[in-house]
Amino acid sequence: MSLNHLCGINLTKDCNYNNILKNNISKNDIGITIFNECFDNTIFENKVENNNKSGIEVNYFCDYNIFSENNISKNCNCGLNIAISCSYNLVYNNSFNRNLKNAVDDGTNNNWKQ
Repeated sequence: MSLNHLCGINLTKDCNYNNILKNNISKNDIGITIFNECFDNTIFENKVENNNKSGIEVNYFCDYNIFSENNISKNCNCGLNIAISCSYNLVYNNSFNRNLKNAVDDGTNNNWKQ
């Protein structure tokens, strides 16, 4: 998914129990957006790179999501941005390279593992 003006993949308002697997997501404003009460989604083995803003943004009460085995690189702002209202997300075994900021976690009780 590339060359979209907004998002490559967008989960919005009560998008729950989805799997986003093995995609190449590049040259969008934001690669993947998870916004507005989206729970229990799995983002796994995606290549998220060269997006104009962030690679992945998680915002507005999005909890219990899993981010694993993703290659997140060369995004102009942030590789993975978890906002203040998001909790209990699990982030592990991702590769972050050459993003302006590799990761920002302003949420609570999110779990980051190597």
